[in-house]
Amino acid sequence: APGSHLEVESLDDLGWVARSLGELRACVAVHERRVARVRDAAAGSLEEAAAWVALGYCRSHLDQLRQAEEDLRRAVAIQERLAPDSAELSETLNVLASLGRTRGDLALAEELHDRALAIRRRLDPTSHETAVSLNNLGNLAVVRGELDRAAALDRQALARLASPPPPAPQAASVRGHLGLLLPACPGQAVAAQTVLVRIPFLDAAPLQESENILVGEHLHRKAQAIKFKHRVVKIKAEILHGFPR
Repeated sequence: APGSHLEVESLDDLGWVARSLGELRACVAVHERRVARVRDAAAGSLEEAAAWVALGYCRSHLDQLRQAEEDLRRAVAIQERLAPDSAELSETLNVLASLGRTRGDLALAEELHDRALAIRRRLDPTSHETAVSLNNLGNLAVVRGELDRAAALDRQALARLASPPPPAPQAASVRGHLGLLLPACPGQAVAAQTVLVRIPFLDAAPLQESENILVGEHLHRKAQAIKFKHRVVKIKAEILHGFPR
């Protein structure tokens, strides 16, 4: 039925597959339809916020930055009202910050990343998600030429990534970023050589090899998930009268 939970869930699945296949215009069309359905059934809900986030994310990858920012701000307004200390709001703020950075508004990007980090710290100051937020600010500091600050933020991020379960892609990314950054910081050339130290939960093998294996397994699982989604979506697409183009 139009606006039913099944239809909204199916549209979400269709959008996920379209984005995975790089069909971004199809992704936008699906999520525009999803937003309309959710607004009819549950206007002002967190479900509507999630639909706006998905639409804004797809639009951002089509360089429709103004529209993407409007979509994400609609999501933020709902999330701030209904879930002001949620992980979902933190994630939306980070995506919005990335748009600000792309447009060259570094002050706005920093403000939004700071807000996202504050939420993550309230939820769990030692979490891997907090590390990702710290790394976002570190990346921004590099763009601003604040290399010492960027290195300090990356060290804080790595400290939170040194505990299981191992988030290999994030750890590898932050470690590589810091390893490239430190030689450019005054007096930090030697410190750069210590960045690739082994972490306790990867003691069974050299760090780089272990992380490569874990990243490979992660990508394999993602590929399998995409294949499964394709099978499910073929059925759901029939319910929704075809795949929008």
